Amino acid sequence: AEGGEPEPPSRRYACGLAFAPDATQEEVYESVGSPLLQAALDGHHATVLSFGPRGAGKTYTIEGGEPGLASEHGLLQRALRHAFLESHRRGANHALRIRLSCFAVHRRYTYDLLAPDAPAQRKLRRENPQTAERVPAYVDGLHALTAKSMEDALRLVQMAQAARRRL
Repeated sequence: AEGGEPEPPSRRYACGLAFAPDATQEEVYESVGSPLLQAALDGHHATVLSFGPRGAGKTYTIEGGEPGLASEHGLLQRALRHAFLESHRRGANHALRIRLSCFAVHRRYTYDLLAPDAPAQRKLRRENPQTAERVPAYVDGLHALTAKSMEDALRLVQMAQAARRRL
């Protein structure tokens, strides 16, 4: 490098799927969100983890863009809508219990975004300590709140968004 500065180390990353910059929110949901939600409805664990540098599009992909535009809804709102439609389709005898948990890892601390006053020393694990089952993400003591309607779910999402902005 010029001036005698050392070259930064070369890094390689593996990526299973990437979208073009002009991919729509619907395309992302159909490729990623819908299959994961279907897996969850079939009884499997499903997790969407958003990771990357600032400005990479994590919030836009998960939460969406312009709130009033259905075409701008992100993975979260689309998955919630799909889950509530499926719950209604199943009827009262087989309705789903929809619970939301939201956490953020920020500067090596894990925060429960649905209990913003809780301490940040929550342990992030790859195994559920109660069942010893391997899971994509398990956070000790993480709140899981029930949403009985899309409005309930969106209220919880807004609460988590507000807590995340305070980090």
